[in-house]
Amino acid sequence: ARQVNLAEVQRSWEADTNRVITSKDGDYKKTDQVELMLTYRDRSKKDDALEFYNQAYGNMTLMGELRLAEKWSEIVNRTITSA
Repeated sequence: ARQVNLAEVQRSWEADTNRVITSKDGDYKKTDQVELMLTYRDRSKKDDALEFYNQAYGNMTLMGELRLAEKWSEIVNRTITSA
Protein backbone atom coordinates (compact mmCIF):
# COMPACT_ATOMS: atom_id res chain seq x y z
CA ALA A 1 0.00 0.00 0.00
CA ARG A 2 1.16 3.48 -0.80
CA GLN A 3 0.75 6.49 1.49
CA VAL A 4 0.77 10.18 0.63
CA ASN A 5 1.20 12.93 3.20
CA LEU A 6 -1.48 15.44 2.17
CA ALA A 7 0.26 18.17 4.18
CA GLU A 8 2.92 18.12 1.46
CA VAL A 9 0.45 18.35 -1.45
CA GLN A 10 -0.26 21.69 -3.10
CA ARG A 11 -3.00 20.50 -5.47
CA SER A 12 -4.40 17.47 -7.26
CA TRP A 13 -6.13 16.88 -10.56
CA GLU A 14 -7.43 14.04 -12.69
CA ALA A 15 -5.46 13.16 -15.82
CA ASP A 16 -6.61 10.81 -18.52
CA THR A 17 -4.67 9.65 -21.55
CA ASN A 18 -6.82 8.86 -24.54
CA ARG A 19 -6.72 8.51 -28.29
CA VAL A 20 -9.19 8.74 -31.14
CA ILE A 21 -9.97 5.47 -32.92
CA THR A 22 -11.27 5.68 -36.46
CA SER A 23 -13.52 2.88 -37.65
CA LYS A 24 -16.03 2.34 -40.42
CA ASP A 25 -18.76 3.37 -37.94
CA GLY A 26 -17.02 6.67 -37.13
CA ASP A 27 -14.53 8.05 -34.66
CA TYR A 28 -14.59 7.34 -30.94
CA LYS A 29 -12.40 8.17 -27.96
CA LYS A 30 -10.53 5.32 -26.23
CA THR A 31 -9.17 5.93 -22.72
CA ASP A 32 -5.82 4.25 -22.10
CA GLN A 33 -5.01 5.53 -18.61
CA VAL A 34 -6.62 7.42 -15.71
CA GLU A 35 -4.50 8.90 -12.91
CA LEU A 36 -4.87 11.18 -9.92
CA MET A 37 -1.98 13.64 -10.21
CA LEU A 38 -0.44 15.33 -7.17
CA THR A 39 1.72 18.45 -7.16
CA TYR A 40 3.80 18.99 -4.03
CA ARG A 41 4.49 22.23 -2.18
CA ASP A 42 8.21 21.40 -2.37
CA ARG A 43 8.94 22.19 -6.00
CA SER A 44 11.98 19.90 -5.98
CA LYS A 45 9.60 16.91 -5.71
CA LYS A 46 8.24 15.65 -9.02
CA ASP A 47 4.49 15.37 -9.58
CA ASP A 48 3.14 12.04 -8.43
CA ALA A 49 0.66 9.87 -10.35
CA LEU A 50 -1.74 7.53 -8.56
CA GLU A 51 -3.04 5.14 -11.18
CA PHE A 52 -6.75 4.32 -11.28
CA TYR A 53 -6.90 2.58 -14.67
CA ASN A 54 -4.41 1.36 -17.26
CA GLN A 55 -5.47 -0.42 -20.43
CA ALA A 56 -1.95 -1.88 -20.75
CA TYR A 57 -2.74 -4.37 -17.97
CA GLY A 58 -5.12 -6.30 -20.18
CA ASN A 59 -8.45 -6.01 -21.86
CA MET A 60 -10.13 -4.22 -18.96
CA THR A 61 -13.22 -2.11 -19.44
CA LEU A 62 -13.33 1.39 -17.99
CA MET A 63 -15.99 1.24 -15.27
CA GLY A 64 -16.25 4.57 -13.46
CA GLU A 65 -12.54 5.09 -12.82
CA LEU A 66 -12.57 8.51 -14.51
CA ARG A 67 -15.35 9.77 -12.24
CA LEU A 68 -13.67 8.14 -9.22
CA ALA A 69 -10.40 9.98 -9.93
CA GLU A 70 -12.32 13.26 -10.35
CA LYS A 71 -14.09 12.70 -7.03
CA TRP A 72 -10.81 11.92 -5.20
CA SER A 73 -9.25 15.03 -6.72
CA GLU A 74 -12.13 17.10 -5.32
CA ILE A 75 -11.72 15.47 -1.88
CA VAL A 76 -7.95 16.01 -1.81
CA ASN A 77 -8.22 19.64 -2.95
CA ARG A 78 -10.95 20.36 -0.41
CA THR A 79 -8.90 18.71 2.37
CA ILE A 80 -5.66 20.54 1.62
CA THR A 81 -7.45 23.88 1.23
CA SER A 82 -9.15 23.62 4.63
CA ALA A 83 -6.01 22.39 6.42
